[in-house]
Amino acid sequence: RLLGHGFKACLISNALNSKRLARISESLKLPAVNFALRPLPFGIEQAIYNTLNLKLSEVAVVGDTLISDILPGNMLSTYTILVDPLSEKDDPASHWFVRHLGDSVARVITGKRK
Repeated sequence: RLLGHGFKACLISNALNSKRLARISESLKLPAVNFALRPLPFGIEQAIYNTLNLKLSEVAVVGDTLISDILPGNMLSTYTILVDPLSEKDDPASHWFVRHLGDSVARVITGKRK
């Protein structure tokens, strides 16, 4: 719905194999950047500047992990939105580890327990 109101979106993935990302990108009719090297901000910068032709001040990074999504968005000084993952079932072990590591870091920083 947001795209109909003038918003732009881009999928950003650390995946080396772009075939799955390409299928998702095509089905959603959204551009995509693979091998983004998150949590480094390079892939997000590529999406912002080269794919979407936007300024940092016009961007919100939406993601479901603190370390690989929100941290690089914050490093670029963009607005960031942390969302719940779509599916825990499809979460590979490495993604699960990063997600829960980020949750643990957030609890230490905020002093809050789950």
